Amino acid sequence: PADLDTSFSSDGYFYGDQQAAFAAALQPDGKIVAVGSNGNQVLATRYLTNGLQDSTANGGSGFGTAGQGYMGTIVAGTSDNQANNVVLQSDGKIVSVGTLVNDTGSVPQILLNRYLNNGLFDTVANGGSGFGTGGQGFYTAAISGFTIDSITGLAIQSDGSIIIGGYGTSSGISNLFVIGFTSDGVIDTTFGTSGITTISIGTDIIGGRIALQDDKVLITGATIISSEYNLVVARFNADG
Repeated sequence: PADLDTSFSSDGYFYGDQQAAFAAALQPDGKIVAVGSNGNQVLATRYLTNGLQDSTANGGSGFGTAGQGYMGTIVAGTSDNQANNVVLQSDGKIVSVGTLVNDTGSVPQILLNRYLNNGLFDTVANGGSGFGTGGQGFYTAAISGFTIDSITGLAIQSDGSIIIGGYGTSSGISNLFVIGFTSDGVIDTTFGTSGITTISIGTDIIGGRIALQDDKVLITGATIISSEYNLVVARFNADG
């Protein structure tokens, strides 16, 4: 029967106070990485195979700040930081994508993070290679002329390039979008048009989940045509 596995976190589940998880990935060693939000903070947390947080107190290797099992951070001058998807790189680094809201303009922005295997941001100071703007471990920016509604798509191409996907509006027209980043976490201006590719079909298009097919980018969604929602699947070349 489909009963809860009580060997997992003693009762089959784990919950964190004021925390939400929106995506998870499984490491080769069986540990579970989950991402989401912790109040206004973006959250990355890791669990042992038994469902307990990967903290030194629980006998784990220690993940995140002070080995407490999670990493919760907020970008200065913003709110509503959250991650909607997560993927693992072949070298064990953890990439998450989501959105935040800038306090000055209330405009949703991209939030792309990369963590080392120990849960700390991928910065040189933490022993990493440096990721994102100024090597601070994350990238955040609005899309010029575009209002982001949601970012849920995330994938890594064979050369390490990072692709994200979502939906939003431009000049009042709803679009699916795909954005390319270099492996260092900055916009790849050779991808699409200055880093972004969009597609608009019908009206009120939503979606953004992506998958890779020989590095070509598949994006899924739904749109209204003739007053009815219709499925959308589009494919872009590897360079957008």
